[in-house]
Amino acid sequence: MLITLYIAIFAVVFCEMLITSGNIFAFYGRMIERLPDWITKPLGGCPKCMAGQIALWGYLLLPGYKFLDHLVFVIVTIFLTEVLTLIYGKLQM
Repeated sequence: MLITLYIAIFAVVFCEMLITSGNIFAFYGRMIERLPDWITKPLGGCPKCMAGQIALWGYLLLPGYKFLDHLVFVIVTIFLTEVLTLIYGKLQM
């Protein structure tokens, strides 16, 4: 389950820091802003959406597939992403 934390950290850092204006991947953030929301969010417009997609598809690369474990993996990843996003938001104040 440590992978869920890694995915959550990646999503928060990428979505909240790296693609914002003035940062290294700001061009990517501007590029995805032009897309419809249902595409923008999982590509970096929303940390939870991005983490959820990475967890959803990334779990399939892990050995020993189990449906319930897959479901829990995605849910825990989204939850951790929300917690980290809230913590990051509090640090910004």
